[in-house]
Amino acid sequence: RYSLDRSDSLKTIKQSESRLKTFFQRGPDAVIIINENQEILEWNSKAELIFGYRANEVIGQPLSETIIPHQYREAHIKGMQHFLKTGEGPVLNKTLELTALHKTGHEFYINLSVSNVKLGNEWVFIAFLSDISERKKTEEALIRKEAELLQVKLQEERKDEFISIASHELKTPLTTIKAYTQLAMTLSDGCTPVVTQYLQKADEYAGKLNDLINELLDVSKIHAGKLRLTQTEVEMDSFLSEVLASMQQITPTHTISLEKNEPAKVKIDSLRLEQVIANLISNAAKYSPGKDQIIVNAVKKDDALVVSFTDFGIGIPKEKLSKIFDRFYRVDELSQEFSGLGIGLFITSEIVKQHGGKIWAESKEGEGSTFYFSLPIVS
Repeated sequence: RYSLDRSDSLKTIKQSESRLKTFFQRGPDAVIIINENQEILEWNSKAELIFGYRANEVIGQPLSETIIPHQYREAHIKGMQHFLKTGEGPVLNKTLELTALHKTGHEFYINLSVSNVKLGNEWVFIAFLSDISERKKTEEALIRKEAELLQVKLQEERKDEFISIASHELKTPLTTIKAYTQLAMTLSDGCTPVVTQYLQKADEYAGKLNDLINELLDVSKIHAGKLRLTQTEVEMDSFLSEVLASMQQITPTHTISLEKNEPAKVKIDSLRLEQVIANLISNAAKYSPGKDQIIVNAVKKDDALVVSFTDFGIGIPKEKLSKIFDRFYRVDELSQEFSGLGIGLFITSEIVKQHGGKIWAESKEGEGSTFYFSLPIVS
């Protein structure tokens, strides 16, 4: 009977040892066991994979001379001495992220958890380690990306601040220049035709510069969230006809044809929507040199009024269409031939959006473009 009980006990012990050995060798983490002299007692297959050392290369060797980076070895030795004197250790029973040394000499990040057990009169330390170098690379890449985005944001804020200050500083002297030019024009009756022509040119370009400054100020207002609309309900068919008639007066190179003008009541800021229409007409004329027609339509679709502007000009590359409403964006192929800062369509887009509408474009290179915007109809 005793013999049978002892045999069962030994069998149970062997099974338990087998399970522990399997866990030790096939567990998800590297497992390293050292004694209080820092000598490596156990080194599982995962440790071999992570650190590059075979078990027979490190068993009996001091841990500090294998996987601990040189700059941490003295601290490791002092930490062990402190524990043996006081029973306290700064890394025990904690999960830490630190660097370890591979057999090839490179350092990499690991996750470390250390427990201590006393066997007889000697302390034994069991370390569970996992390689987290890929995770750290991802984290570092995210940190770098966030830093880059923050840098871009700061640069944009500085740019907007500069644009705002510069625009305001230019506005006052430009207004004075334009006023004196117009005064000189009223007093130029006795001047030669050449002088009169020069004054007219000076007034024309002062006006263009004034428009540019106003656009830059609008960009600053939009970015700061300070573009305010004063909206009233209007009959869009009448409003559109009046604005296009005014635009025809200053667009002598093209005939603006209003083909469909369905009646609809909309709520708009008249000055800002006139700015939208003027910009789309100006663009249509600008980018259709040698052509002479711009077609405008206003049709109701569901609960919105859709207004379109079609030219027969150079068109826009398909891959660039999604970017044309971005701030300061200009189509590379056109930037040399046509002047501009790439802010007109951005402002136009933002004004339409603040009206609760949408804006988009369709185009074919060499055939022309159609720009659309929609506005909610007041029921």
